[in-house]
Amino acid sequence: MLEIGSPTWIGEHEVIVLPDVLSGFEPEDGSYVELGAAPDHNNRIWIDEAELSRVREEYPDLPIYGFWQIVFFNGLVDLDVDVQVLPLDDSSGFFIQAEERKIVLSGQYRGQEIIDLDLSVDRLPVVDIAPEELSLPGEQARMATELGAIQRGKRRARFIRWGAYAAVAVVVVGAFQVIDHWRIEQLETNLAALKSRQRQAAGELGALRATKKAEGVTPENQGLILDRLLELSYRADFIELEVTKFDAEQWLVRVDDFTILPDWSSKVRVVPEPTSTVLVRWSGVAQ
Repeated sequence: MLEIGSPTWIGEHEVIVLPDVLSGFEPEDGSYVELGAAPDHNNRIWIDEAELSRVREEYPDLPIYGFWQIVFFNGLVDLDVDVQVLPLDDSSGFFIQAEERKIVLSGQYRGQEIIDLDLSVDRLPVVDIAPEELSLPGEQARMATELGAIQRGKRRARFIRWGAYAAVAVVVVGAFQVIDHWRIEQLETNLAALKSRQRQAAGELGALRATKKAEGVTPENQGLILDRLLELSYRADFIELEVTKFDAEQWLVRVDDFTILPDWSSKVRVVPEPTSTVLVRWSGVAQ
């Protein structure tokens, strides 16, 4: 049997169950705290804070719940039924009246009559309550001061959590800045090396032309080829020439991690090769 206002067992837990009130607004005859929403979504569940405080002092180690709070949590009431009774014993219990699935009246009765409705209990549908088969709601009844402390604790925890997220974000942004700085330095180094090679090639070409000792094919578009290699260096993370002579018909260029090859409609052609290399070819006519 379910006891009201004194220790009782719900499932495997010893608790206190107190009468609570169903209303769309906080009752005006005292100070109440809210326990949650009723299943019709028009009413809220309220419990008398003075009674809650008194029982808390008497049973400080037992959690406290409201009667309707437990009933609704376990889905015991059918709002399609007009009036139902939930007996606690042979002479007392609770009743609830619904119209079109909206709760219009609830309360306690004593004896065999529900005075507010002028109805006899023995003529109404009965909802049997088996405490050993019930489950407890996730939140017990708490006084306003306790609820305020809980909310402050949640806000503090939320603040700490977001502070931690912000700290991680700063670290990640800093790491990306370090990576970007390192990448810029690498690109600048590659560009400087290529410009140095371009200056070296120009010097060698001038010397060959001056002495007329050039062997093989000296491309007429040598300057254009060097410009194309310089453009290629902007697109690639790493570039390295596999040859040092600038009088051949083609060069093998090794590059790392580039995804876009230039589309040059000129006498210079860039051809992808296996193992991260690019074959640069040129001729007297466009290929």
